[in-house]
Parts: sequence; structure tokens; C-alpha cells
Amino acid sequence: MTQLAVSTAKKELQTASQFFRHAFRKQIISRNPFDCVNISAVSDNKRRIFVTRDTVNRVLDACPNWQWRTILALARFGGLRCQSEVALLKWSDVHWDTDRFTVTSPKTKRYGKGSRVVPLFPELRRFLDEAFAMAGEGEHWVVPMLSGKTSSNLGRTFKKIVRRSGVEGWPKPFQNLRSSRQTELEQDYPTYVVCKWLGNTPTVAHRHYLTVTETHFQDATENGG
Repeated sequence: MTQLAVSTAKKELQTASQFFRHAFRKQIISRNPFDCVNISAVSDNKRRIFVTRDTVNRVLDACPNWQWRTILALARFGGLRCQSEVALLKWSDVHWDTDRFTVTSPKTKRYGKGSRVVPLFPELRRFLDEAFAMAGEGEHWVVPMLSGKTSSNLGRTFKKIVRRSGVEGWPKPFQNLRSSRQTELEQDYPTYVVCKWLGNTPTVAHRHYLTVTETHFQDATENGG
């Protein structure tokens, strides 16, 4: 069996396992047939890329308007899932007085965690300031072009923006923006804190998000362990 076939089989088993686990939690079935079955998570490290700030800044400069800049900033500097969490962000969720904002998460709602509170990071705030200044009177959505629609496909347009910026594209564009933010935050905050902000678990973070960057190598050789 080829490596691709093995990877595909594992992914299918994971999907089946998640389906039965959810059915068991909802008491649709009395027993989960995948209990005690160890299915290791499939994570293709070759497709996990750390998107540097220099790269992000060049793509930001190539964005056609403030709404695209807001989407990119929320994904890279806020760590939001794009586009489900970005699309659902409302101005009523932004708490300017406490420098925080509330993220609605359809993905984690099924586990009883439908929302989370995230700091209004300084590198993100300037883009939200711009978006607020551009918002029409009575506008509810932070990104009006999405207007709460979580199913629109932004990937094709985003790839065009990346090409226009002149930087080399990267796989899984939005997920790698989010994982890059988690890797960044982990340098300054404990894992449990970062996971609380980004809405995942330490296990998921280590398997699918955290990346060893070029900066890690440079720091190790220049400053020692």
C-alpha cells in the first residue's frame, strides 16, 4: 500500500471515528464502536508553513481594499479560523474598552464552546480601527462583504492576491496563517493560554499548528540553549 493510500485510509477512519463519537455524545447510539481504537492523527508537516510577518505585510499591501486587509489581519494576527469565525464577527463583539473581542466559533460549538474571548492584539487593532472607520452607519458586520456567510470560497481570490504581491504562495493558505499566529504566541505565553485564545487544544496545537521556524535555529546558534 502506498503512503498516499495509507494517509487516505487514516483520514477516512478519523472521519468515521468523529462521526460515531459525536453520535454517542448525542445519545443517538448506545456505544461507540471506535472506543479503544487508536487512530493516530494525520498531519502532513510538509504542508505546514510558517508565514512570516514580512510575507504578510507584502500581501497586505497587495490587498484590493480594507475588507481584504481585515480578513488577512484577523487570520494572521487574531488567529481566527477563516472564514467561519471571520465571517461571523460583529462590531458588538469588539470590546474596545477592555481591549478584547468575542469570537463565535461554529466548529467548537458542538463541544459546548461556541465562543471565546481573544485579546485585541496591537498588530490587529490598527486594522480593526481602519475597518471601523470605513464601516457604514448601522453596519453590524466587521467584514460586510461576508455578512455572516461562512460558506463563501475566499481561497481562489486570496491566491490571486498572494501572486499579485510577488511572494511565493503557500499550501493551506488560511490555516497556515492561523498556525503561524499560534507558533508566534507560544514564544511568549503558556500553551494553555494560547489554546484558550485560539480555541483549540494542546494536542491539536502540537500535531497540526506549531512549527519550528528559521528564527528558532538562528536564536539557538547565536544565543545558545
